[in-house]
This record gives sequence, C-alpha cells and structure tokens, in this order.
Amino acid sequence: MDFFADLQIADEQDETRVSREDRINRAFEESKRSYKDERVLTEPGWFNSDLSVKERLASSSRAVREVEWSVQQLYVQRKYADCLRMTLEFLDALDNLADNSAGAPDEPKQELRRRELLDIGMRCAFKVHDTNTAKTLADRSRPSWKTNAGLASAAAEAYVLASEPYQAITASLDVIDFRGPLSPYLAPLCRALCQLEPSWPEAAGSEDRKHAAQQLLAVVEALEQRAQAGVSLALSAKQTSTRGGTVLPEVPKPTEEDIHRWTQALSIEESDALRLTKLCCHHDEAQEEKDTIRSVRTL
Repeated sequence: MDFFADLQIADEQDETRVSREDRINRAFEESKRSYKDERVLTEPGWFNSDLSVKERLASSSRAVREVEWSVQQLYVQRKYADCLRMTLEFLDALDNLADNSAGAPDEPKQELRRRELLDIGMRCAFKVHDTNTAKTLADRSRPSWKTNAGLASAAAEAYVLASEPYQAITASLDVIDFRGPLSPYLAPLCRALCQLEPSWPEAAGSEDRKHAAQQLLAVVEALEQRAQAGVSLALSAKQTSTRGGTVLPEVPKPTEEDIHRWTQALSIEESDALRLTKLCCHHDEAQEEKDTIRSVRTL
C-alpha cells in the first residue's frame, strides 16, 4: 500500500537557480578579484653576505647551507682566489661545529660537506698556483682517499705540484686500488716516478736509482698509454682490437723481483711497493677483477 500516492509533492522551481559549474566559475573569478596582483622576484645570490664565515655561521641555523652555496657560486663564476679563501675559512669553522645532523648511512652530513670543500679547495689552489695550500688540503683529505676517488686523485696532483713524489705515489695507488688502473689515475703516478730520478748524478747510488726510476716509469707509462688506447677503442663505433691500424700498446712484464729491487733502490714504502708489484706484474688480473659485477654499495 502506497501511503504517499495521494500526496502531491513537487520541488520548488526556481528560475534563478545556477548550475554547479557556473557557481564554481563565479567563485573562482571572485577569488581572483579579492587578491592583489603580486610578483615575487628572488635576487641572484640572495644568500651572500659581507660578514665573515664565522659571523655568518653564528647568525642563523641555515647559514651553513648559505655559506656552502656562496662557495659553489664563486667556483662556478671562476673567482678561484675568493673561493679558496672562503673555502679555507669554512673548513676551519666546520672543524669547530658540533655535528648533530644525520647524513648518509654511517657518515655525518658535515663530513660529506667537508669532502666537497676539500675537493673544491684543491682545485681552486691549482688554478691560482698556490702549491702550499694545495698540499695542506691534500694532507687534510688523507682519511678519505680509500673511499673517495676524486679526493685521492686531486691529492696526487697536489703532491706532484708540491714535489712530494712519495705522497703522490701513495694517493695514486689508493685511487687505483679503488677504481682500477685508469689513465687519469696513472698519469700523476707517472709524474711522481719522474720526480724520483736523482737530480745530482754524482751522488752515491744515483745510477742505480736512476735506472730503477726509468725502468719502473717505463712499465707505468706503458700501462697509462694502454689505458688511453683502451678508452679510445671502447668509444669507437666498431668494437675491435684495432682502430685505424692502432693496436693496444704492449706492456713490459717485469718479474716481482725486478719491482722489489727497483722500489728498494727508490726507497718506496713497503706497502706501496707491494701495490706497485701487483699493478706492474698482475695488471691483467687486476683489470679482470675490476670488470666483474659488483654491488652498488662498493662503487
């Protein structure tokens, strides 16, 4: 039984009713009229300041990032002298800051920032020919050589410029252990070995030292040339063992006894001598090891 059958129920008809879409459009237009037109412009270099780095770091909690941006801007603008000055001040200030921020796993964020600053600082020192500062920054970067190929490579260049071949050899071998015998890492090693040749031929034992330096340099230079040629072949359109009639250079194959005798004559540290032996006598095996599939965590 329908109780509502006799009831006459009808919605009120309003001729002024507006559709939902029209109401939304009208509200949108009204909202635009209620706000004034405003143009916001962020000035380039807004984070820069005339204050010293120490004063800036004490001024606000975000000052660390702002100083970092200032350093990066100076480097991009090729103002290497100013960038080097600010980088040194920033590094000294970071050493006095308490690191309470979390960064990469097992590594504080300030340490990551410090590594970048050391790299920028050394490159600026190269540009302004400040050998002493480059060497000082290379010394400060030593704890990161085995895990940061860029820092170790830059440090090797710094030591070569500072005429400290033994330090350059250590840094070069660290990065070669980490990344493999690539041309950019073998080149500073070659220059460091050149510096080991005696400057005074009449000095005692100079002939043995000169012979050892020349023989060891010949092996490493051949490795460097082979690495360069290997890159050229890898980038060629046709993947063959030759390119334009050029074959990969032959590398001398000294014995382990030869390397041991040469490194002793050159007074190279035992740990570096062992790594030079591995590089010069077992470079093919080392390269195969580098070519194997590795976890991303080890890269």
